[in-house]
Amino acid sequence: MASADSLGNFRAFPAEIRNQIYRLALPNILHDPLGVTKPGGRTRNLGILLASRRLNTEASAILFSKCLFKANINQSFFMINGTMERILSFSSAHFLQHLELAIPADNLWGWDLPELDNPDREAEASKVFLILLSEFAKGNSVRESINIIIYPWLLRKTYDDHSQREYLSHPKVVEVFGAISRLNNFKKVTMRFSVSGEDRYKFQNHVTFFMIAGRRLARFCRASLGDCKSQQAFVPVEGRMWQDFTLEIQFFPQAHALQQKLGGIEAGERK
Repeated sequence: MASADSLGNFRAFPAEIRNQIYRLALPNILHDPLGVTKPGGRTRNLGILLASRRLNTEASAILFSKCLFKANINQSFFMINGTMERILSFSSAHFLQHLELAIPADNLWGWDLPELDNPDREAEASKVFLILLSEFAKGNSVRESINIIIYPWLLRKTYDDHSQREYLSHPKVVEVFGAISRLNNFKKVTMRFSVSGEDRYKFQNHVTFFMIAGRRLARFCRASLGDCKSQQAFVPVEGRMWQDFTLEIQFFPQAHALQQKLGGIEAGERK
């Protein structure tokens, strides 16, 4: 019987072949990675991690380097994952390289400006979202990528220029932008907003609001994450009278840090 630290018959294969087997056996995407099993107790193609401690160590390195871990912070997130301790144990995993963190806008900020100041709003999702961003920003190790998605950002009314600035200057919105600006240990940081709407005037007003939010985020994060690339898309919804709008903003913090470092070296050489 093989010991808990043994590779068993896998020892017959060189490390390169074992790694290829792990890549084929393990998933490329894990939805809600805090939950170990699917409903009904079925594992998510992760049984290979339970074979032995040695095999777990080898396979985990492949899993965390290639797999996209996706978490949607909605009501089912808390039903599946339970305690804050378990959530924090996931967020502290420094070896996670590819992350996607999504949250409904109403869970994060509420639908309208007055809800941002409403103390009776459910704040658990917003709290967890900020804690996860804070935990992911810790440490000196470089991670690959993080996608942050706020969906669907559908405000209940239109806002004039003053109201838009007031909303985006609110401390709770600034707090999220600040948490994103500290993710400079990632090679790529992507922020995505999405909005839907049937009323053409209100929809266009919200699209304008998005664009202002994107410019505000870019300015807020430029010092720590560098310049950004942005793209926008209008997507018709089949069978409906409206379309979806998505604004995606990408930062490349590690490239920015390297550029700053090289700039500092060149400045020193000129002296």
